[in-house]
Amino acid sequence: CFNQNYLDKLLDLDGAGHGFNVAVTENALKWDAWEEQWIGSPDETRNAIECLNDHHIETRGHTLIWPGWDHMPDDMQQNRTNLAYLTDRINERIETMLTDATIGKFITEWDVLNEITLVRDLEMAFSMSPEYQTGRELYAAILQGVTELKPNHLNYINDFVVFSGAGGLSATVERYHSYIEEILATDGAKLDGIGFQSHIGMSPISIFKVEETLNDFYNRYTLRMKVTEYDINKQVAPKTQAAYMSDFLTIVFSHPGMDAFLMWGFWDGNHWLDNAPIFNQDWSIKPSGQAFIDKVFEEWWTNEEENTSADGTVTFRPFKGQHKISIEHNGNVEEHIVHTSESDTMVIQLGTTSTHFTDEAPSFLIAPNPSPNGRLSILTDAAEMLHLDIYSIDGKLVRTYQKLSPQELILTHLEPGSYFAKISSETKTTVARFVIQ
Repeated sequence: CFNQNYLDKLLDLDGAGHGFNVAVTENALKWDAWEEQWIGSPDETRNAIECLNDHHIETRGHTLIWPGWDHMPDDMQQNRTNLAYLTDRINERIETMLTDATIGKFITEWDVLNEITLVRDLEMAFSMSPEYQTGRELYAAILQGVTELKPNHLNYINDFVVFSGAGGLSATVERYHSYIEEILATDGAKLDGIGFQSHIGMSPISIFKVEETLNDFYNRYTLRMKVTEYDINKQVAPKTQAAYMSDFLTIVFSHPGMDAFLMWGFWDGNHWLDNAPIFNQDWSIKPSGQAFIDKVFEEWWTNEEENTSADGTVTFRPFKGQHKISIEHNGNVEEHIVHTSESDTMVIQLGTTSTHFTDEAPSFLIAPNPSPNGRLSILTDAAEMLHLDIYSIDGKLVRTYQKLSPQELILTHLEPGSYFAKISSETKTTVARFVIQ
């Protein structure tokens, strides 16, 4: 049922307007929950995802395939020896979720495979097929099917065996490694990331072991990584929960392979074990919740106020992520939402979409602008080698050309939208905006 306080806290955790930017459904998108409508109807789930999107909160998909009979519709186990039936149902499941008008639009990242290390019913069933040696070939086939339908979606494998409890048994973790390596060795099985559930037990895994494990996974696979389901056993003392939250967050935030930290609920009133990390049942803040707010919205939050130099440039050190930048110029204030990532340069053009610049800068022409087919040319008469950067409208660097000869350049495969072209000679820089329709 609708809970206004819950929605308010999603958007404002700390009373200063800082809220979540990513959400995940605990059960609603799971296969049997979706078909049997455990949490609500599919339309109610769609409406919730749209509501989150309207409030600028992305949703991760959890999960496409959880390969245990207890986690799939009843007819899967009833037909466990009919591999053609199982295959058809798996393909139907994938197509249903990925091509749904709402879910396919708003969810572009899925835990495609969940807990395959110890949940092995489908593996055992398909091991009986003469086409398979282990049955785990099914997992690569699932990823291939997902990629055929949605080639740009991000595909994650998600498991609890690494960090849950006091940390996974070495033999179990090595089995997990072997399964990941089997998938990566299969052509067309696109795996983009690894999810660490991180249901921390009564004896939390050492923070040094967490760092060592993240390094190991990243060095082996160079895949992106996320903490996907963080919580901690209620038997751990509240003060220790807070200290562990602070330390765990620090390791995750600082690791170059990590992209996100998600909790498996944030309020005791809606948590599977009645011990969410942020709020008690009465919405009072927990010590671990305060630790989260202190780290994320205080220590790691970029708040800068600077004046530009005469040429309009300013230098400061923001954290990576999404930022709101307010710029005052000639008595006018503009606000821009920008994303900082690997680039150390960001271009924001104020109050104009003109491509006309002074004679001092290298002259160039973008045509056609707007481009109706994702293809355009940049023509320049500069007589020296140039550097060209293409930025999205929010300032994110999307393409770079080094040592560009002064001649026509064809740009292809740009997604529809507005872009900035920043072209630089040894002494001058010009910026222009162009549009791909």
